[in-house]
Amino acid sequence: MLARLRPFIVAAALGAVLQPRGAWPQAPGEAAPFAPSYDDWGEHGLLQTPSARTGRDGDFAFTYSHVHPYDRYNLFFTPLPWFEGGVRYTAITNRLFGAVQPGLPPAALPPTNQTYKDKSVDLKIRLAPESADFPETAIGFRDVAGTGFFSSEYLVFNRRYYDFDFSAGLGWGYMSSRATLGNPLGLLSHSFKVRPAANGAGAFTLDYFRGPHVALFGGVEYHTPIEGVTVKLELDPNDYRQEPLQNSFAVRSPVNVGVVYQPFSFMQISAGLERGTAVMLRATLTTNLNSLGLFRDTSKPPPLTPRPIPAPPVGRRLDETTLPRVDASREAAAPALAAAPAPAAPRADIVEDAEPAVATRIFAALAKSGFTGESFAMKGRHAWLAVSQSKYHIVTIALGRAARIVASEAPPEIELITIDFIEDNLTAASITVQRRDLENAVRDMGSPEEIFAHASLAGSDPARPPLIVNEGIYPRFEWGLNPRIRQQLGGPDNFIIYQIFAELSGTAHLAPGLSIDGSVGANLFNNLNQLHPIPTSALPHVRSDIGFYLKQGKTGIFQWQGDYLFNIAPDWYGRASGGLLEYMYAGVDGEILYRPYGSRFAVGLDVNHVIKRDFHDLFALQSYQVTEGRLSFYYKLPFYDVTAALHLGRYLAGDKGATIELSRQFESGVRLGIFATKTNVSASQFGEGSFDKGFFVSFPLDLLLSSPSRSEASYVYRPLTRDGGQYLSIAKPLYSMTDGYDPETLSHLWPQLMH
Repeated sequence: MLARLRPFIVAAALGAVLQPRGAWPQAPGEAAPFAPSYDDWGEHGLLQTPSARTGRDGDFAFTYSHVHPYDRYNLFFTPLPWFEGGVRYTAITNRLFGAVQPGLPPAALPPTNQTYKDKSVDLKIRLAPESADFPETAIGFRDVAGTGFFSSEYLVFNRRYYDFDFSAGLGWGYMSSRATLGNPLGLLSHSFKVRPAANGAGAFTLDYFRGPHVALFGGVEYHTPIEGVTVKLELDPNDYRQEPLQNSFAVRSPVNVGVVYQPFSFMQISAGLERGTAVMLRATLTTNLNSLGLFRDTSKPPPLTPRPIPAPPVGRRLDETTLPRVDASREAAAPALAAAPAPAAPRADIVEDAEPAVATRIFAALAKSGFTGESFAMKGRHAWLAVSQSKYHIVTIALGRAARIVASEAPPEIELITIDFIEDNLTAASITVQRRDLENAVRDMGSPEEIFAHASLAGSDPARPPLIVNEGIYPRFEWGLNPRIRQQLGGPDNFIIYQIFAELSGTAHLAPGLSIDGSVGANLFNNLNQLHPIPTSALPHVRSDIGFYLKQGKTGIFQWQGDYLFNIAPDWYGRASGGLLEYMYAGVDGEILYRPYGSRFAVGLDVNHVIKRDFHDLFALQSYQVTEGRLSFYYKLPFYDVTAALHLGRYLAGDKGATIELSRQFESGVRLGIFATKTNVSASQFGEGSFDKGFFVSFPLDLLLSSPSRSEASYVYRPLTRDGGQYLSIAKPLYSMTDGYDPETLSHLWPQLMH
């Protein structure tokens, strides 16, 4: 019966794709009537097959699915509106670690009871959104740069029709074993008819859309009148006769059915029947990185009593025609500022020591608000304040509160307020606002946008009058005690090897730019006894013996280093560091960065000489040492706050090559990125994986805290830990420390100035 239905299912899906204009129930650009759901592979789709749909910009989802013998753990994200990607662990529960495909060499693994874990990366690119004339169209790739056991590619179309969402597509590779058509690309070249066998080594290839046949797939997702309930029906393109690791499954039906229930906006639960024999269970947790945030700072900004209206008669008032616009440089702003009218004659109640008194009051008010006033100066109608802060990761909130404090304490003659943001002695930005605009906004007679219209943004302002330095801030000490976790995923010893420890960290600020940072960890809980590290690399074991550090350094000194950061010249920054630089290496490190303010481009050079530390994470050192260095180029792309970086240089194992990074910062402050490193090490020397790659994520901790904080938590994921393409972990990279102050970022965050 189901075999007879098969042509009708395909015809229905294809018919939906080719629906005429009149069947489109939405105006182009109108929001979809319902959101797409996830499939067993963690992407947006039906059950075993993908759809052309992607998530909302910034969607982030974890999906667990079970269809015997596969347990899949999927982490997927939508970093761009037209792009979906993710990583996956597939547990093949009827095979143990060390199982291999026929013809492949046996894995060098100890005896284990751990089920086989396959790692893979997926990508989906939306080629065209759905419109009245054309279906949504996407191409996708499964198991890219993995073992290739599930490697497949597809072209898929989607069309909505009221409460129905139809999909239809063509599958290559793993998705084509129920072959129905010859590979149409074979008309272009015979090479497209030959698909290389899975190599099991995780090598990256460009052998896509190859194979003698392709298979049709498709189906429909029906959003029922019952709130949160969706029913799915699909034609599976796989016959399951040639599964990885010599598996083969009986198939009673090529049609899979399932139901999805969404009890909450962040959760989907699904069950179904696949292959006619296997029960499917699935659960998805999802959030959006643009709207993520549980708590926000509810403290009130410092009070500001505006000056009387009108302002004291000091001549022509600075306005939009006399103040530099936001896109002007400091040099371009100088003539406008110089043309400002001279201040009025000093009042009788203003004495010569007014500037130190004002500075003292401002420094005290800043400290009360959690800021550190570094220096202060006044001249004519202009006041300058240098401030550092570790409270707000949204810079404009800090700007608004610091400017309020200056406006509250400065004499009435002061009309221009410049706030210098200092990051460990580095001047990241100088932002000048007009005091009258700030006062009008407090009175609800103005707005942040008006303040921005008259603002001046620059990298630094070297033409300062003599500064009053806050001598009382050095030395100062900061410390914290926090729980931490270290983990290793997907290894043969256990799927999760972990350690929970207490970390005591502290910083001693000894002088401007000079500090000592350290962290000490004490073990609390772990299962490290299950870890059996066996480094087999032909390269120096610069990272692959991390297991020894985890086991023998459960309690130890993770970092203990001194840093000196300084401004070399306008737009030039420098750093010198030395000590126990990370948990595996000690040595010295130097970095310079050229970052023209307002430019999308920056270039930096980092050079270090390091010695490998002892496994106990104390002060002892091993014999291995190396000089490592990288020339780095950074470019902020003009869309979606995406930053591209290219690093060229020498790595810890002595290999030479390049690292490419792409990252995006979302509205919440979360940064998500991917990287890949290729060096002059051959694939056979590198080992499984062929080259280093992975993704990283960092997020502000105040998303989870009830008080504001600039502290961040970060995580770097690599499918495999190898020795090629590895570099030193740097605690204070100059590019990151000076990031977030460019005009584009500040203009985007400016509406929060008055918070």
